[in-house]
Amino acid sequence: MCKLTVKVLAVMLLSSGSLAATLDEAAVLIAAGSHQAALERLADGPASARARLLRATALAGLRRDDEAEVLYLQLIEELPRDPAPYNNLAALYAADGRLQEASELLTRAMKSDPRYAAIYKNLSRVYVEMSSNSYARALRMSEQQQGLQLLPLDYHEAPATPSPPPRSPSGDEAIAALKQWAAAWSAQDVEGYLAAYDATYRPPRGLTLAQWQAQRRLRLRKPGVIEVALEGFEVSSGDGGALLVKAVQRYHSDHYRDLTRKGFVLLSRDGAWKIGDEYTIEVLE
Repeated sequence: MCKLTVKVLAVMLLSSGSLAATLDEAAVLIAAGSHQAALERLADGPASARARLLRATALAGLRRDDEAEVLYLQLIEELPRDPAPYNNLAALYAADGRLQEASELLTRAMKSDPRYAAIYKNLSRVYVEMSSNSYARALRMSEQQQGLQLLPLDYHEAPATPSPPPRSPSGDEAIAALKQWAAAWSAQDVEGYLAAYDATYRPPRGLTLAQWQAQRRLRLRKPGVIEVALEGFEVSSGDGGALLVKAVQRYHSDHYRDLTRKGFVLLSRDGAWKIGDEYTIEVLE
């Protein structure tokens, strides 16, 4: 190989490393909320997929939504198997209260690449918010609509060798765990009910786990009668060995009843299944 060729290759490698460092710096600035600084850092770089994704995310952070949306839609068209543009456009829509469109994009993101736990978490948050809005309308309550904040994704090249699919454990034990949870709820067995949840469970509405547990202790003991039943189970493998379970939940107490379709993310902990997340998919009655 001639000296000129070696020199050209060296310059190309240095340039590539510098570009990667620039994009990493922009990602750090975005995570810190310094969206204008990130945008300026990206101004002179090439229009790679990751650079455009970061630019769109910075624009969204500055509430330049129309510009961000155009970039996200272009990336979705060019890279239909990359979940990041779907997820980040869903975050943009959710912040504007466009929850149905956000849920559709997150569903497409999961189909494009099921490895990202953030997508499951975001979809759960959207379903919870949609359910909350449905209940508010049903009860004719007026509440101020606020934008829902979702987790953004960065772009990563697909691995040369596909990741092995998660193991496929039997869903029988997961279903049994959920039935036990429903039975504890029905019996107003507060400790048994709370024990069904994983330590990583993040309650809705910004509550801490301790605040949510205190709230549930009060609410479970308040009604004279509680009846909870689950049926119509659908089980599938999720990210990192988790199980995704959908079921119809019937709830009845002294003063309230409903019929909902719910989703659960179950995590395997020391030989037992724990609820890592739950969300309402649809209010049936």
